[in-house]
Order: sequence, then C-alpha cells, then structure tokens
Amino acid sequence: MGRITDLKYQNDQIKRTNKEGPFVRRTARHQTVNRFINALGATRSVPAKWYAITKEDVIGVIGYWKKQNKKDSTIRKYISQIKSFFNAIGHQVDGLDYKSLGIDGSSNKINYSINDEVIEKIYDPLVKNILLLQTKFGLTLSEAVLFAPDIHTYDEGLWLTREITRNSLDRTIKYQNEHQKKIINELSSLLDNCESAKSRFGYEDIRALYRIGLRQVGLKSSINYRTIYARERFQSLTKQTQKKIARQKIREEMGISPATLRRFLNEPE
Repeated sequence: MGRITDLKYQNDQIKRTNKEGPFVRRTARHQTVNRFINALGATRSVPAKWYAITKEDVIGVIGYWKKQNKKDSTIRKYISQIKSFFNAIGHQVDGLDYKSLGIDGSSNKINYSINDEVIEKIYDPLVKNILLLQTKFGLTLSEAVLFAPDIHTYDEGLWLTREITRNSLDRTIKYQNEHQKKIINELSSLLDNCESAKSRFGYEDIRALYRIGLRQVGLKSSINYRTIYARERFQSLTKQTQKKIARQKIREEMGISPATLRRFLNEPE
C-alpha cells in the first residue's frame, strides 16, 4: 500500500501545482490517474515512482480494465488522460499509440460535416452565428457563447482572451476570407456594445435556443463542430505550406494539443 499511497500523493501534488487547462479537465485527469494507480495495484505491478512506469505496465493495466468489461472507447479516454499526465510530469513512454496497446481505435473516427446550405436554414441568426464561430473559426461552443464581437476582435481577426478560452490562454485567429468578416459583422449587429450571447440571454437559455435551432435543421447539438474547421483549415494550408507548419498553425489558432489535432484530422496516434 505504501507505493500506491506515494503515487496518489504525487498525483495530488500535480493537480494542485499544474494549472494548465480548465479545472474540470484537470479534475477528470486526476480521477483517471487514481484509477490507473488502483489498476496497477490490482495487477501487482506498482513501481516506486512514476518515472519507472513502462509501456508494459500500461498494457497490464489495459488488460485488467478489459477484464473489468471496460469498453475500448472508455479505455481510449483513460489512456489519453494518462498520456496527458505523463506529459505534465515530463515522463516519456514510447509506444502508447492505440494500435501498439491493442486498443480498437476505429470508432474514434470523426467524419461528420455540414453543408453550408443547411446552416443558412437555421431560423435564429444568433444560433446560426454561434455554430459558424465553431465551423469557420474553430471556437468551442463555450467560447462561441462567451464571444463578444466588440471585445474579442481586432483589425485582422479574432483575439480570444484567456477569460473565455478553454485552455485559459490568449490566442488570435486571423481572417482568411470575406465570409468570416461577414459572420463577425452580422454577430456585432445582433449584440449591443460589449455583449456576448451569454450576457444577453444567460447560458442556459442560449444553450436551449442552440439545441432547438440545430434540431430544426436536423443537426445534433452534442457534436463538436470545431473539428470541421480543423479539417478544412488543414486542407487549405497544406496547399500553401508543409504539413508540419500547417499543423502548428492550426494548433495555435484552436489552442489544442498535437494529440487532439490528430484526432480531429482522423490521423493515427
């Protein structure tokens, strides 16, 4: 029990000291790491410190979870959070891709898209523009609801401040075309002064309007529509520059990790 206690203590320390990312995400990772530690104990393979953990230890834990009838989709989520934890403490473990770990990654594909004509059929213009902030600028739904045109724009594009971004870091997204400028201008006409959709209607009310508006045109409100931006932006950038540079540019615009971008682009881990 001593080693398990030590690992959990270190996990608690990381949660308290590492403030990168939203609190909810850090809490979920902390809980998953504790699950991982418990599974190490169940497999009787508990190292003295985190830096001693190997790929074989991870494979052992995955085997234990499978015996517990955990779905591959659940295990993928757990492993993603464990890898994030390893990155946070600077522990490099090679070979933690899904294929090498024996996890089915086929259902992790993200293939949905939206025809622009469908978006134009959305009756509520505010709902339509909240969706467009996701598909044409790569914002999260939360960022789109908190976005205030008079505050979060500058001459060349969007300037998202840490108060509204998912990872609590400032980022900019430059205009790429006139359509994007039109979206922001229309949104500005819908919101007065320094308002956002949330400040005008309240978060719960605007989320309800969003669900209803999307349902009316056959779209699901639970889908992460910013992935559409990632794929379209990648296709556009790779016509002009190297894939490595394109990926870095998209990551900066969207505030996402390499692993998240790979998932958005349906690339292997």
